Amino acid sequence: MPLFLGHHLGQAYRSIFWLARQLCESMLARTGALNMDRSREITRQQIEARLASLKSEYDKGQAAHRELEQQLASLRETMLRISGAIHVLEELLSSSASVTARQQESEANRATQLDTRG
Repeated sequence: MPLFLGHHLGQAYRSIFWLARQLCESMLARTGALNMDRSREITRQQIEARLASLKSEYDKGQAAHRELEQQLASLRETMLRISGAIHVLEELLSSSASVTARQQESEANRATQLDTRG
């Protein structure tokens, strides 16, 4: 093989090698990009699933919060009624005690009046 031809074959091999290398790098880049897109898609699906799960949990939390607020309002009303009843009974007892004290005073005065008359 003449030297001239060998030189051209060497260049041809180098060109072919360079071209093959470029094609491989391009294919790897595309494959990597496809895998990256796929991984982004999977990640996006996972994020969307997690988002849906969190929204569901949030809705459940809101419902529980509303229910607890209703129970709290009901409890406040009940405690207010009980407080009112306590106040009324205390007033009744204090007025009853006053009446009883007055009655006892009255009876003592009558007894004293009867003793002084008699």
